[in-house]
Amino acid sequence: TGDWSSDVCSSDLWRLARGQWLNDEILNAYFELLKKLLPTNQGIESTTIIPHILRPNTTPKGLQNIIDTGSYTLYVPIHSMNHWSFSVVVSKKKGDTVRWTHFCSIGSQAPDEFRRWLKAVFPREEIAEVPIQGYPKQGNGADCGLFVLLGIRLLSSGQGYPSRSEEHTSELQSPVLS
Repeated sequence: TGDWSSDVCSSDLWRLARGQWLNDEILNAYFELLKKLLPTNQGIESTTIIPHILRPNTTPKGLQNIIDTGSYTLYVPIHSMNHWSFSVVVSKKKGDTVRWTHFCSIGSQAPDEFRRWLKAVFPREEIAEVPIQGYPKQGNGADCGLFVLLGIRLLSSGQGYPSRSEEHTSELQSPVLS
């Protein structure tokens, strides 16, 4: 919903402790806060956008309105195989190739469901992957959501993606959650 506070329960808040993995409710609440800071040609999708779009003719109106401008940046969180990652989809102007980059804190490729999402949302556009080098890696099974929050926060504010190594992951939590 647009009111993120109604989606986060007190039982979700323990996920903010160090070493805990973040769930959809926590990520979506954080994204709702970030959306308020974005220009109109940028969007952060809900964590449930990929399964939603894979049904025929279901691109949400807000997402379609951004795409119709031709010049946009979309941040797409992806939860696949118990792991969070995200992709950034960019178009500079109508008719341009839609370019996307996948950011994963364990170095995995974009999941197949994201690739199907791209084809469903951009059925007539040329689509090209822009690989990323040097994205930091997590060393535990809990910090992937933290990397997604931090990555989207930094990229959406024009600061670039995180560049710290795993041994500093605990230091990353404070700026994200403050």
